[in-house]
Amino acid sequence: MAQRSQHADRVLDLASEEADRFGHRYLGPEHVLLGLLRDGGSAASRVLEAHGADLAAARQALGRLVDRGVVPGPRPSDAELLGALGIDLEAIRRTTEQSFGGQAVGGPGGDPGATPRGRAGAVDAAA
Repeated sequence: MAQRSQHADRVLDLASEEADRFGHRYLGPEHVLLGLLRDGGSAASRVLEAHGADLAAARQALGRLVDRGVVPGPRPSDAELLGALGIDLEAIRRTTEQSFGGQAVGGPGGDPGATPRGRAGAVDAAA
């Protein structure tokens, strides 16, 4: 796979922040568009702006799509979903750390092999 440019990495980081802002646990094209608009320094963002796109309006439009159910709304975290089933993820994390040491769980995501969104190759577009 070809190495991404620093600019592409920046846009993907901004897109990830936009996804987080909406409570989305995926990175989709709508977030990349917001990341491009937020970046503002690229030819792509200038083309979008020249055609009337701006960050505030795009965020509002995405919010309307979420409200209409066209785009998924915020999803509960894994801890919230497990809690609804009566499973206390934090209690499991504490017990695991006590039994196997502090590095056994691997941080807030609980996956020692996890990488930040968009950093391990293809962008995950599935919800």
